Amino acid sequence: MFESLAEIHVSDEERAKQVLTTENHAAALGFMREQGYVIVRDVFLPDIINALRQAFDTEWQKFCDEKPAWRGGGRIIGHLNLIPPKRPEFINPEILGNRILHSITSAILGDDLQITGIGGNANLANSVDQYFHSDLDVPDETKVMINIPLGDVDEKNGSLELIPGFGRNWKTDGGDAIRANTRSGSVIIRYPHVMHRGKRNSSPRPRFMFGIWLAASGSAHDTLSLDPLSPAILSECTKQFEDAGLPEPQPVFGPNYFAPTPAGLLKEIIYRVAPRSYLFLVNRLRK
Repeated sequence: MFESLAEIHVSDEERAKQVLTTENHAAALGFMREQGYVIVRDVFLPDIINALRQAFDTEWQKFCDEKPAWRGGGRIIGHLNLIPPKRPEFINPEILGNRILHSITSAILGDDLQITGIGGNANLANSVDQYFHSDLDVPDETKVMINIPLGDVDEKNGSLELIPGFGRNWKTDGGDAIRANTRSGSVIIRYPHVMHRGKRNSSPRPRFMFGIWLAASGSAHDTLSLDPLSPAILSECTKQFEDAGLPEPQPVFGPNYFAPTPAGLLKEIIYRVAPRSYLFLVNRLRK
């Protein structure tokens, strides 16, 4: 249906001034309106993204060394949730409050938009294709997701695959899907209801994706409600977690979709061995 990627290219001048040209800004909003996503290329210098990736590399090695007791939970198929600890290298105003990204998202959600979640995912070495899914049950244009790959991503290390457009469907053949291959420093802005999945990572190391949830002011949100342009976003994030009764640091890597229970482990093993059969049965049970 869509013959080319929905993308804009940020020039060195735009990145230095933190302001998009009128043409680029209009193109980004047009892609969001028509296809539900836009790739913003080269919005960050690679150094800032590489520093974040190295921080997660350290946490990943620590996670592996500690040998967590839970099995399954995404470890069998190779896809885990990524929940950053509340430390400066992870809750970075230079990333969360980027003015170029804010100019696009605030044009969609309004100037009083809030960060309602900070997280992401880890696509592990030797993973399999994730199932197509959306992050919301129904289309909702009061919320936006920013995905930031922490390094270069392509077919080898499991770049994100998207089905452009709107509406929830359980299509799994991916006939209209596109691959969001990007260099370090590029991001994907999308509506959460756009169908997507992480593809197989055949490289020898994990592929990390940082994520920022944004919502229009006044819409329902979870624990967080942060101003992305606040220079004190780390302390504000910490305080909101404490006020919600969550003072302890959250795990950096956690279960994704499949529960870390005996039943969840069995489902995940079946999915790893026979994904089409598993999804067929799941879809039949939904009807």
